[in-house]
Amino acid sequence: MISGSGSPLLKLDSVGKTYASGSVEVHAVHQVSLSVMPGELVALMGPSGCGKSTLLSVSGGLLRPDSGTVTVGGVSLYDLAGARFHEHRRRSLGFVFQDFNLMRTLTAVENVMLVDELDGMPRKRARQRALAALRSVGLDDVAERYPGELSGGQQQRVAIARALTGSPRLVLADEPTGALDSANTRSVLGLLGEIVAAGGACLVATHDPEVAAAAHRVVQMLDGVLTEGRAAAVGEARR
Repeated sequence: MISGSGSPLLKLDSVGKTYASGSVEVHAVHQVSLSVMPGELVALMGPSGCGKSTLLSVSGGLLRPDSGTVTVGGVSLYDLAGARFHEHRRRSLGFVFQDFNLMRTLTAVENVMLVDELDGMPRKRARQRALAALRSVGLDDVAERYPGELSGGQQQRVAIARALTGSPRLVLADEPTGALDSANTRSVLGLLGEIVAAGGACLVATHDPEVAAAAHRVVQMLDGVLTEGRAAAVGEARR
């Protein structure tokens, strides 16, 4: 159910990001404005190379925009500096990377523990929470394995468990089901559904029609420009 009140958990206002390729400028993200409300799962769709990953990186504090503002949880993200910037990003959002972004020298459970340990949580408590997160994605039995010992689908689920540790209100996910079979895709969609049902929000870049069908709203991206796609009808179809 989409919340009818409250402020956006993510708000982009005229955001732009340009890359230089020799003498040519490439507008990866061009004047994008978007609000994602509490209780909303938004699917971000478009062809490969259209700017979806760049937009997620800008939204999540991983890539500073050249123009515009990014507001996360009511705070202008790039107006923060140093420890305040990292603390707000860490506590406000979870990020699922397309390439998993796991540390190869850490076990699955240690990768998930990192989020809480960076926040100052005692190691024993962080481990308990990490094991619970791995259990939620069906991976508690491989907690002590290293990423190189896991399949692509298992690594993706470890990355999702890490993003969900600490119950962030905003989750940004880049192709979170790309390496998953249909059963695990449904499991991940169930976890994202729990976040939005509790008043959180998710912005998911995807090519997966099953993810789009589960979304409350679909927005389309082409050549760095964002346009509204299907809206209520998508969410209505699943309800």
